[in-house]
Amino acid sequence: MKFTIVTSFYNGSKFINNLYQKIKSQTYTNWEWIVTDDFSSDGAKEILLDISKKDRKVKYVDQEFKKQMFYNPQIFCKDAEIIMQADQDDYPLPKALEVYHYFFTKFPDTIAITCAANSFRENGDWMNFHSPNFIDKNNMACGHLANLRAWRNNPNIKNDFNPNNWMKCYYNDLSILCTLEEQGKILNLPRNLYYYNYREDSISRLVFGNECEIEGKELIKRINERRSDKDIDTLNRYFENIHSESLCLIDHNLNNSTEQLKISYIDNHINGNKKALLKELFFDHDFNVNKIDGDEDYAVFGLKNMEDLNEFLKVNISTIKKVQLVIFNQAENPDTQNIINKVSSLHQLYYHSSRHCLINLIK
Repeated sequence: MKFTIVTSFYNGSKFINNLYQKIKSQTYTNWEWIVTDDFSSDGAKEILLDISKKDRKVKYVDQEFKKQMFYNPQIFCKDAEIIMQADQDDYPLPKALEVYHYFFTKFPDTIAITCAANSFRENGDWMNFHSPNFIDKNNMACGHLANLRAWRNNPNIKNDFNPNNWMKCYYNDLSILCTLEEQGKILNLPRNLYYYNYREDSISRLVFGNECEIEGKELIKRINERRSDKDIDTLNRYFENIHSESLCLIDHNLNNSTEQLKISYIDNHINGNKKALLKELFFDHDFNVNKIDGDEDYAVFGLKNMEDLNEFLKVNISTIKKVQLVIFNQAENPDTQNIINKVSSLHQLYYHSSRHCLINLIK
């Protein structure tokens, strides 16, 4: 299975080498990178041409409407098996293609895959974690195909792209979603495999004007009406039941690793089916549930009450490289603050939302 990654650059010369190196570092190596430059003034085209001359896996495409290559890559990649879009200033994590390959193979009727992502600012500061939600089949929007989308090449897929108004990125993204779900189901992987660059001057941020927003809302309305009329669910919901648990495993070192790590996830409330799904989601690691050997690279403890915390405090964690506590249902859990207070001398706040509070232990 070959992945054809497509990227259109516009004044993104400073991002080229970073994205190139991230693609080259993929643990799954059957890929090609199709690039184009959209009339940049910062020398991006020359850099891309130079890379394509030195690396046969990189191909430069030059044609009139550059964004057409990004939004309808199948026109220029007719022999591609899997098409993946990567924005110029974002990048896939090292195991992204390996994981996508596994699940495209497992689910031959799945047309597209997307994943969870971390966002960061240009200065490198980590901002937030974005994960696709599993919600009602008649109320799904663009976020379900936002992060590192990849799909099976199909002659019936042609996105409603207007070259005279290509800057309406939100509308074009929705058009891709609408087109793909007519061909099959979309699998959302609740695993961080992508970094999203949050830039104040990004093109998509600049052009999200009222007109674009109105057209986007109209398209969402049409999409949802069609789903309702046909009574269809366009999501492959294989991982729906572990959405909450999987959000605990967002550590940067874990997700940037190219090696097989030993990971333990401890949650006294998890059932057998969820255990199996978590192990499969992290099939490329030595992943254990409710088992601690003491030599783990990464151990996560899910806490839902004070009893869970007391059980954790009995565990010898001195030889575990990294330990993280996860307090579930922060907004609704009366024990949340008590747990935080009890470990306050050992923790730094890592991430929090209305659903989770993640704490890294400092040894």
